[in-house]
Amino acid sequence: MDEKIDRALLVMSFDKRTTDEFIVDYKNEFQELAKACNLEVENFMIQKRDKIEVTTFIGSGKVEEIKNFVNDNQVDIVVFNVELSGVQIRNLEDEISCKVIDRTMLILDIFARRAKSSISRMQVELAQQKYRLPRLIGLNENLSRAGSGIGGRGPGEQKLELDRRKINDRISELSKKLKDAEEKIEVTKKNRIKNNVKTCALVGYTNAGKSTLLNLFVDKYGIKADDAKVFAKDMLFATLDTYSRRLDILNKEVIMTDTVGFVSDLPHSLVKAFSSTLNEVKDADLILNIIDISDKNYLMQKKVTLDTLKDLGVDLEKVICVYNKADKLNEILDDEIYISGKEDFGIENLKDIILDKLFGSIINAKFLIPYDKSKYYDTLLNSSEILSESYEENGYLINANLTAEIYCDFKCFEV
Repeated sequence: MDEKIDRALLVMSFDKRTTDEFIVDYKNEFQELAKACNLEVENFMIQKRDKIEVTTFIGSGKVEEIKNFVNDNQVDIVVFNVELSGVQIRNLEDEISCKVIDRTMLILDIFARRAKSSISRMQVELAQQKYRLPRLIGLNENLSRAGSGIGGRGPGEQKLELDRRKINDRISELSKKLKDAEEKIEVTKKNRIKNNVKTCALVGYTNAGKSTLLNLFVDKYGIKADDAKVFAKDMLFATLDTYSRRLDILNKEVIMTDTVGFVSDLPHSLVKAFSSTLNEVKDADLILNIIDISDKNYLMQKKVTLDTLKDLGVDLEKVICVYNKADKLNEILDDEIYISGKEDFGIENLKDIILDKLFGSIINAKFLIPYDKSKYYDTLLNSSEILSESYEENGYLINANLTAEIYCDFKCFEV
């Protein structure tokens, strides 16, 4: 059965000093978030405020304007771009006679829709419970009469009237389960370090093309031929779970990880709840910040990602900015890394950069290995990219690309 599409009014309230340009850009992203929740946006109401009303956040005149629009246009839900208290939500619903949620509830609902693994489901529910806890006074009554739908979706959310003790107990239970999951992840991490397996994490704004890029690398360099493709679609938060794939790049094993996308003003509770997932980024040997260069707000998106990484305690020296969707540009600059995951453009160059950062610079060289040194011949075949080889009178003549580390072992055979 198809999900009912609710008609939504999006209400945007800004400080009076906010620029019109910022509001236009914010409006577009807000609309995309609403669409990701299967909402049909009927209209926007935008306000530049002088002050915040304690009881309803916005003034009585704007509340009346919203009420009239809701009644005249059969609106099912009103979504505010600001974070509301439980009391403010209750008061607004009483005045407007319509369901009211804020941007945080909207994002939490998107995450609940997208979560697939048990870990991501627990992370989403933990964020939901922490969001709900300080809002019990206003939300208990409203959630019980609102039923399911946006703001009430998610695993373990059937009982809508939760008292403080039950929520705290659930938060403790989820936190313990996530801690146990983190410990298992830590064991895997230690084994990777022990085996000297390098890791490369893909981060960036939501819908920047991270999953598409991972799929392309799996096609080209995946160790397991049956590795499942990561879900990639032109939509916000298509990926919530962390997906790691083993790659063989120039006979070097690299684990590439796709991570949850970022968005401006990502709720703090959500970032904290996903800490175990985001630690995969923190611990990576190399981090690629994938940026949609075709988006006019790419500089803001780049900054949001870097600021979020900084807040997570990530060493920004490990971060490389990669500009994706370059096929949509008229011209590109030589001093940046441009690719197109969709069109397979610039991937070879990116591969070389990844190898250089993880293993040292790539060197092209020719070697003549005597036939009585076949052990070196076998080692070279298994540790480098062979471009050509021939059998000469004095030995194996090999043209290869290899890392600086491997090159040192074979320098004596170079011709």
